[in-house]
Amino acid sequence: MFQGTSPFVITASTTSNAGGGLTVASQALAVASQVAATADLTLVVPAIDTKRRLIVTVNQIRQLITQKFVQVTTTGETVILAGTSGTYHDLLCLMISAATSNIVGAKCTILDSSGGATQFILNVSAGGSGGGEADIVMDFDPPWKHSTATSTGSAWTATFSIAGTYNIMAQFSDWTS
Repeated sequence: MFQGTSPFVITASTTSNAGGGLTVASQALAVASQVAATADLTLVVPAIDTKRRLIVTVNQIRQLITQKFVQVTTTGETVILAGTSGTYHDLLCLMISAATSNIVGAKCTILDSSGGATQFILNVSAGGSGGGEADIVMDFDPPWKHSTATSTGSAWTATFSIAGTYNIMAQFSDWTS
């Protein structure tokens, strides 16, 4: 199974067998440009189902994942993950909870850079869990990208409409351009 981080090429060779049918042999050629479990140009066997369709799992190796925890106590813009020059940070998972139970519901706005474009607005449940459980859990498959294709070095930020204490846990896929 391919474990690299970049696209790979499927190559096939054909031979005819004695029964007149066509036999196809497939191999995948790994082409990895990031740190990965498979080196460049290594032949690997692709995972296929019973109908010979390629099985693809959207995932990322741990060396290319950044995890962040931020406790927010203001309605102003708070940086979840600072931008890194030349690196895309695509959002994989986002969890938000109200750290105190007296919050009467709030809107959380996620932006793709400091003062940037709104990516989405989430409603934190009224009253909040207050017990550490996440009020919002979002898994992004495929990963949520910044609004522009050239947004390397941009931060992910959040604002809340009501003052209180909120916990944000986020996981990002890092890709160097």
